[in-house]
Formats: sequence, C-alpha cells, structure tokens
Amino acid sequence: MPYIPPEEPIAATVKPYERHLVACTGRSDWPGKIDDEPGFLSTFSLALERARRDLPLRYKFTASPAPSQTSGIATPISGTDLLSFPDMTRYHGVREADIPDFISEVLVAGQKGERWSPISLSGRYLLVCIHSARDERCGLCGPKIAAALAQEIQAHGLAGNVHILQSSHVGGHRFAGNVLVYPEGVWFGHVTADTAPRLVENYLLQGQDEPQLWRGRMDLSLEQQTEQAHHWGIQAALSVD
Repeated sequence: MPYIPPEEPIAATVKPYERHLVACTGRSDWPGKIDDEPGFLSTFSLALERARRDLPLRYKFTASPAPSQTSGIATPISGTDLLSFPDMTRYHGVREADIPDFISEVLVAGQKGERWSPISLSGRYLLVCIHSARDERCGLCGPKIAAALAQEIQAHGLAGNVHILQSSHVGGHRFAGNVLVYPEGVWFGHVTADTAPRLVENYLLQGQDEPQLWRGRMDLSLEQQTEQAHHWGIQAALSVD
C-alpha cells in the first residue's frame, strides 16, 4: 500500500541550527543511527558532541551516498569529503585521524581548513532523506522523490544549477518524505513523487511559498516558524521530535 501521511501539522517542526555537515560516504547502507557505525561516522559524531560547548554554531550532521572526490584538487588524497551548508563549502579527504583537528580548526576556530582543499559550491542543493534503516517510510519514498526531482530539474534545464543529494536521517521521519533546500535552509515534508515537481516549478523557479509542504527554516526559532505558519493561515505543530 502507498504511504499516506497522517493528518498532523508539519509547520514549525525544524529544530533551529546554523550549519549542516554532510559526510560523502559513497554508500547508503548505514545503521539506524549513523553514529552507531564504527569508523568515520561514529568518530565524527562523538567528536562533534564533545565539542558542542566550544562550537560557536549549532551543527547538524548527516551522511550521503554521494562519493568523495579525489580529482580536481591539487593533491588527490583519500578520506571522506564533507559538505557544509548553507556556507556552501566542500572539504576534501578528511581522514578519521584528522577529525579532532578539523573540528578545532574549522568548526571552533573558524579557519579555512586549507589542508582539506576547500572549494565553494554553487547553485542549490536539494537533500532528500532516504534512510530506510532509520524509518522504512524514508526508504520507500525518498528514492522516488529524488528521481522525480531529478526528472523535473532536467526538464526545466536546471541541471548543473540544482543538485540532488540523498541523505541519512535529517529529523522528523514521521513527516516523510523530507526535502531540504540549501543555501536557504528551507525544509519541506510530506513530499511525494507526485508533489515533488511543485517544489521545482513553484518554489525554485517562481519563488512561491509552499505552505502545505513547509516544515520550517533552519535559521528561524520555533516561535518564528509558528508565526510564519499563522501568517499563512495554517496550523503549526505543538511539539518537535
């Protein structure tokens, strides 16, 4: 049977944060929680949590099946690439042994992290949750949404300017399918393969709001998200998971 979203308000369900880091793992068979996986993901998650009080910004950390890149940089290296949104930066080849230095230098001290050959990302990135081990709803609808978005992007000649990035759990799997748009940091929920074209045609191309799919925005407090929902005349959620 197709997944039918529950009749539950989705507006004002985004816990505010300032940065979203995405690890390019080249695979999607993560455990239910990526910090339970031995190696880079668990080490980075733990180090990020330990440094939380020293971090000037609030961080979200997820994984993607997108591969790390070892070409196009001065000295190709092994390791895991990290994408940072909404500052639109890609860091190349962060090794597990590098994690303490990366967090202290780049995230805490705000240095450029030149040793990881940072480059600027352009255009827009649509992150789609596909994390089936965390919630089968995301695994069921996420790949279909990503495919529908890719088809619509191609049809409108946006390839190269709008990028699809599949992701592990972003938060709020009961609102699947979840789509995050960067650099603006807007979240959409209850997206389906049928409604995905609306995000491209209405939101990306025409700049129109999509209140019925809007979960919130990363830089707005829950109170501000609630105010926005009321401005649109829609109901806001009473709690966030």
